[in-house]
Amino acid sequence: ALLDHLGSKGVVNLLVEGGGSVHGAFFDRRLVDKVYAFVAPLIVGGETSLSPVEGSGVAVMNSAWTLDVVRTEQIGPDWLIIGYPRKESESPDSLDAEEADDQPYF
Repeated sequence: ALLDHLGSKGVVNLLVEGGGSVHGAFFDRRLVDKVYAFVAPLIVGGETSLSPVEGSGVAVMNSAWTLDVVRTEQIGPDWLIIGYPRKESESPDSLDAEEADDQPYF
């Protein structure tokens, strides 16, 4: 409902910050067309550790999302990765140039 409302107001870009369940919900609905991911050189671990992307996940690795990385940048000890998500089994070349401007990149 919120995304429909924003779309009716002409909003075509939205920065979504949240936890794993928020990010997972957007991936599950294929609403992510660009990712800005920060990676820190820290290992947290633990059975109850949270994931940055929860949602339904995948049963096998070849069904996982991949990022077509546009840029990486070191910021202090952390890394920023910017890319376009797609399912491993889907090729970005399957969209022609006109469709690619109007469609999520996955």
